[in-house]
Amino acid sequence: MQKIVIFPFLRMRSGHHLVAEAIAERLQGPGVEVKEVELLSTISPFAEWVTSKFYLNWIRHFSNGYSRFYHQHIAGRSSNARSTGWTSHYFQQQMLRIIRTE
Repeated sequence: MQKIVIFPFLRMRSGHHLVAEAIAERLQGPGVEVKEVELLSTISPFAEWVTSKFYLNWIRHFSNGYSRFYHQHIAGRSSNARSTGWTSHYFQQQMLRIIRTE
């Protein structure tokens, strides 16, 4: 049995969750088990709750500011530029721990 773990970031329904579900559905088959593990709530349910509330309020009340931030700091950067720093290292270590457990 081959096991594949997919890591959507937040529990709230988003485009990222829909993509994760579509990928899981496509990969599922005989001899393949696909599991979605929501990373932040697995590590810290409180941090996931705070992050979700902050994110939703930011978009609801300051959608133009969020859009500018997203395009300047997230969408336009290469994956190498995004994967630096202690938070990225921490999440990578947590993902490896979950993969080993699964």
